[in-house]
Parts: sequence; structure tokens; C-alpha cells
Amino acid sequence: MRSSITPAGAEPMRNCVKQYAIGLLLIQGLLILGQQAAVGEERELVASIDQPIPRMPPGASVSTVSPGDSASSSTAILLPFAEHARVFKTELDQQLFAELTVKLANTAKQYDQWGLVRTLVNYGDVSDIDVESIAKLDWGSCDPQLTLQDRILRHGDRYRTERVLPEDRRLRCTFDGTLARIRSTFGLVNGPKEMVLGAFEEPFEFSCPHVALCSSSFGPSIEWMFDSGLMDSAFRSGFVIGPIEVQQCDVDGHPCSRVDWRTVMKRDGQIVRCSVSFAQDRGMIPICKEFATQVTGTLWEKRLAKTNTFQTDQGGRWFPKQADLTVNFRNDYQVTRASYELDDQFHQASVYSDQSAILQVHQNPPPALVKPYTPPEILTTTPQRVFQSDDYLGIVGTSVITYGGASLLIMILVCVWFVWRTKMGASIRKFCATHRTFFGTLGIVVTATFGMLCTLPPGWMSFGVTFMVTGVFGLLWIVFQMILFHDARITIRTMLCGAAAVAVMFAGYNVGVKRMLARQKMIEDVRTTGGQVVVGLWHLDEEGLFLPTALANQFGEAWTGRASRAAIEQTAFSRKNVRTWCLEELRWLGVASDENEDYDVDPAALGEMEGDSLLWTFHADNGYVGDEAMQELSRFHGLVDLHFDCQRRPVSSYLSELKCLERIWLTDVIVDENLFRKLAELPRLESVFLITPEFNTQGIDCSDCRIKSVEVQHGSIDQQAISMLGQLPTYLTFVDCKFNLSAVSQPIDLQQTQSLQVFSSMIDDRALVNFGKAPKLNWFHLGATDVTVEGIESYSRMHPSIPITLE
Repeated sequence: MRSSITPAGAEPMRNCVKQYAIGLLLIQGLLILGQQAAVGEERELVASIDQPIPRMPPGASVSTVSPGDSASSSTAILLPFAEHARVFKTELDQQLFAELTVKLANTAKQYDQWGLVRTLVNYGDVSDIDVESIAKLDWGSCDPQLTLQDRILRHGDRYRTERVLPEDRRLRCTFDGTLARIRSTFGLVNGPKEMVLGAFEEPFEFSCPHVALCSSSFGPSIEWMFDSGLMDSAFRSGFVIGPIEVQQCDVDGHPCSRVDWRTVMKRDGQIVRCSVSFAQDRGMIPICKEFATQVTGTLWEKRLAKTNTFQTDQGGRWFPKQADLTVNFRNDYQVTRASYELDDQFHQASVYSDQSAILQVHQNPPPALVKPYTPPEILTTTPQRVFQSDDYLGIVGTSVITYGGASLLIMILVCVWFVWRTKMGASIRKFCATHRTFFGTLGIVVTATFGMLCTLPPGWMSFGVTFMVTGVFGLLWIVFQMILFHDARITIRTMLCGAAAVAVMFAGYNVGVKRMLARQKMIEDVRTTGGQVVVGLWHLDEEGLFLPTALANQFGEAWTGRASRAAIEQTAFSRKNVRTWCLEELRWLGVASDENEDYDVDPAALGEMEGDSLLWTFHADNGYVGDEAMQELSRFHGLVDLHFDCQRRPVSSYLSELKCLERIWLTDVIVDENLFRKLAELPRLESVFLITPEFNTQGIDCSDCRIKSVEVQHGSIDQQAISMLGQLPTYLTFVDCKFNLSAVSQPIDLQQTQSLQVFSSMIDDRALVNFGKAPKLNWFHLGATDVTVEGIESYSRMHPSIPITLE
């Protein structure tokens, strides 16, 4: 049995501890009562605006909480938007925002059927005016710069949004519950609502007039506040980044619920501070919308949408009547007056299935023009440089050499005067005379530093100028040392240093001058035989010699940069010539016949090119690349583009050795299983271009060929050819083709095609409906064909799940 011993004096201390604990409990109780009273006051304030929405128990959504649940235990309370609590400023804002969004969602349900004509009159920039004066001005007497008018109709799930004015911007988007249609001056679109609307940044679907006060370009959309699904997506995608704050305010005598938050604009990634006030006595119409975007550190662009007057329809629902939209930057304002008229056409079911075209050309297009194939004239067409640098480098180079030479001469004169005319200079001369080894080492360090600085001007290193200038500097240092010491003797050390400087000079000569001579010879030979050579900055990452225009003209074109592109006549592309040229500099090499005759590419000429060439593209116009030539091309590990003429001959089996090839153009090619088997062996191949092809579709299986895109140009296409190409899981394109589908007895099979495009080809409405089985097709695009709006309507009735567009 354990005994308890109480020391003397312990009982009074125990009484003190009890009194202290009782006091703490009383203080905590008072604090809890104060917090509950504060929360009660907030709830009474919210209840004065609308019926209170009780807190939700765990697992319940905002819209399913019953009044009886408000009596649940406080330990079971879970605030709404618990997953996104970090975007709210306080828990009270979290609760108030949940109550507000439920009220907005219920308000949107009341606008199940409505129509509105929105007219935006822009008056341009106005200076020396404030926001308060804008609403008081008589804008009717001012000349508008632009007038936009939109008709917005809604009936349940069906809607119609139409841009009426200006005439050149007419646009119409409709959804009849099954099919979405877009009609514009640029083209037509039919397809499922999700896919059609997702292809455009401009919103077409408005759940209620509250979100249609201004255009999407004015500021971020508030549609997400009226839809719980959009709200969750906005939180998860980071569109709303908070902190969200909800307050009660008064705007022009209207009690309002104001929401402040920050958002990220999708089109440019800018962060926008947003503030929207919903008028509680006007059906929660946004009476004030403010958006602020930071331009620089202290400058902000502010956008304000202020609803001035309201109106009601026959059912007593509130609508805006007039609003002012202003964009303010510094002291300038851009003013737009918005007016809204009720439109009762939303009752007419036919307006939501309107399939008519805006332009007559889509109703009755001109006959499609299929251009005949013409070989590219690569010998006579000189591509322009991406960056023309002659004048710029001439001006800057002349300035740099002039100021640099003058500065160097002044520095030399100052040093000579300092060394020979000052006492400190005499001390330095004496020190250098007694420490010649130190001075010689200093000369080596200074020369090396000067050589490193000479690598900075563009092209000096690759052209050998750096070595030549560094060698000259080393010789001048030796001469300077001899003058400084008053010693004209040539020692072994001096001879070794001088020989090293001369060796550096000749190294620069070998790198630069000899290479320039070979480059200049190549330029002259290629141009003499009818070809073209581009020298200099082909892309911004190419080197160009930093020389003044006068010096560049004096030395010749070969000194202004690498030979980046050359088109050579096929008879001049021989082993003898290539050996004396510098084709390894080229990024783009083309070979063609000036007589437009077929030929075989000379493998011996390709063999004279170095394997570490910079070559990206090889284009043999009318030229066939045989086995030996293909083996030589496989040495160029940077080759990504290949063009050649198959001349109705099989493609070389060595094509599979071009492991880095990404794109290939084949002219006069036989398209059969053998071709696709060879293409399937190229690991990086993305795009194939078949020009004037001949299809051999007997027993072909090309489902194993993984190519991202196939484009057929100037071909004659029948059902068998399309079905064969339809086995490829790729993007399929036809350009300048003739379709022979008149005798088709069953739908064309496109089992694996993901996207189908037809441009400048003979295909009409009757042929269009033959494109049937396409389970994986996610887009069908037509341009410059004989297809009309009736044709795509017939196709959409047969395949409502496939989007189709017509230019």
C-alpha cells in the first residue's frame, strides 16, 4: 500500500493553484462567448440580406444542406470549399462566398429563357476627364469609332450568339441541343459543342445576362461564379489564385455583395486584380466590375464596367439597360457606352438550328482549282536572309574600329609619356631592366588576355582573325620590350617568343585565309554553273565576321559569314569540285538539273563531304538517291530533312540508316507496303510528303507505321488509296488532288485516321458523304473545294460526333 506524505506548507499552495485554474477557465469561457456573439452578429447581417444558409456537415455539398442540419454539433462542422481553403482570406470569407455562389446559381436558374441585344459603342481615347464625369457627358453627340452589336438568345440548353455589327465581323454560333454550328466570314464549323467551342477563345455560351455585360476582351469572365462545375475547375486549374474576400457594400444606393480576388489571364499569363459588386435588389446584376493589371512597377491599367440603369421583362426579371465601360491608363481613358435591349426571339426554336451561311461563297463556291505539279526552281530562287546584317555590321564595325583604334593610340601615347617623362616611369624602367624574366612572363599573360578578348567579336575565332591579331600583338610586345630596355640584341629567348608569335599568326592564316579562298572559289564555281549560294547570317545563331562594309567589300563576300545554303547544278556536283569546296559549312544543300531532267545523285561527291557536317537539309530535285548515295547521307547525323525524286523506282533499303530523319519529301513515289515498311524503321520520322504518287494497294498493311502526319500532293485518289492511308494512325492531308469517288458503293474506311484535311482539291457534297467509318477521327477540315454548307450539314447528320470545318 502506497503512502502519501504531505509536506508542511503544501496545502496553501494547492489552494492557490486551484484558484488560478478556475480563473483561466472563466477567462476562456468569456472568450468563447465573445466569439460566438461575433459570429452571431455576422450571421444576422447576412440574414438581413437573404435567408441564411446553415453550415454543412462533413460530406454534404453547398446545395444539399437542409435547415435541420444547422443544429448539428460544432465538432462535425466542415466549411465549404475545404479543398481550396488556401484561396480565401479568412474562414468567414470562405463561408460568405459559399452562400453568395449558391444565391448566384439559384439566380442563374431563373434565367432559363431570355434574349438580349448588346450594343457597344466605342468613342476612342479621351483625355483630361475623370470617371465621375464620364456618365454625365452627352455621348450621343460624339462620333463613335466602332460599334459592335451582339444578339444573345438562350432557351434551356439551346443558345444562339450572333455578332450583327460590323458587317465584316459577322459571326454566329448556335447550339440546338445536339449539334453546335459556327458561321463566320472565315468559314463554317459543325460538330459537338465541347469540341467546337473549345477551339475558340471567344465565349459563345452565356448562362445568364449577368455574364454578358461586356466582351471577353474587356476582362476576366465571372461565369465560374454561377456554375459549381466551372468553379471547381477554376480553383483546380489555378485560374483563381485568391485571396478571395467577400464584403457587404453600397453602390449608388444599392446594397451589394462585393467579391475581391486575383486571377491569371489565359491568353497572356498576366495577373489581374478583380472586384465585382452584385446588386442584391436588382437580381444580383453586377453593378460594378473593376479589373486592374500592373503594367510597370507603379503604373496600372484599370478597367471599370459600371451599370447605370436597369430594366425588367414581363416576368419581373432584372436586366441591365445601360452601362459605361472605361479603360484607364495614366491620364487617358477609352470610353465605351453599352446599351441592352430585350429580345423575345428566344421563343423561336428555329433560330437555334439555323444552318445558313453568312457568305454566298459558302453556299455556292466557285469550282475548285487543282494546280498541276511544278518542280521548285531551287537554282534560280535565292532565299532571303532571316537577318540582314550588312548595313548594321558595317556601321557598327566602322565605329568600333575607329573608336577602338583611336583609344588604343591614345593609351600608347599616354604610356610612353608616363614611362619616359616621369620619375615613377624611370623607376619602372629600372625595375623591368633588373627583372626581365618577370616582364617576359607579364608579356605572355597580357598577350593571352588580349587573345581571349579577340574571341568576343562574331566570327573572329572561326575566321582565324583572333590568332592573327594575337600573333601581331605578341610581336609588338617583343619590340616594345627591346625599346624599353634599350637592348637591340636578339637572344634565344627572344627568338623563341617571336617564333611562337609567328606560329600563332600562321595558324590564323591557315584557319582563316585559306578557308576564305576555298569558300570564295566555291561561290564563284557554283554561280558560274547556274547555282546559288547564300553567305552570312542565315539564322541568328550563325556567325558573321564583324567587319566594316568597306573592309568586307575589299576582302570579298566569303569573309562575311559561312556559306549556309547552296543550290548546285547537278553536273557541277562532282567529286573533283566538292574536294576543293567547303560544303561542310552548309545547313541546306540542294542539287538540281537546269534542264529539268532526271539524274542519280553522285555518291562520290557526297563522300567528299566531312561526316561532321552541319547539314540539316538535302534536296535533290529530279534526283534519285540510290543505295550508295543513301549510305553516304547516313554519315550526316544532323540531317533531319530529305527531298528526292523516286522516279517510280523503289526507295533504297538504306533509308533506315538515317536515324535522325524527321521529315521526308518523295516525288514520283510508288506507295506500297514496301515503302511504309521502310518508313516504319525510322525512329524519329514525323512527317511524310508524297508528291505525284502512284498507289499500289494490293494486299497492303501499314498499320504498324507510326507517323504523325502524311500529306499527299498532286495525286489521283480513289477509295482504295484512302482506305490504305486510313490504316495510318496519323494526320492525313490532301493538297491539289483529284478524288475519284463517284463509283463508291460503300462508306470509305478510315479506321485509324485522327485528322483529315483537304485543300484545293476536287471533292464535292456527294463525295463527302462517302467518308464514313472513322471512329478515331477528331477533325475534318475542307478548304478551296466544291463542298457547300449543305454538304457539311449532310455529313454532320450522319456523323454528329465528328467536327467538320469549311473555309
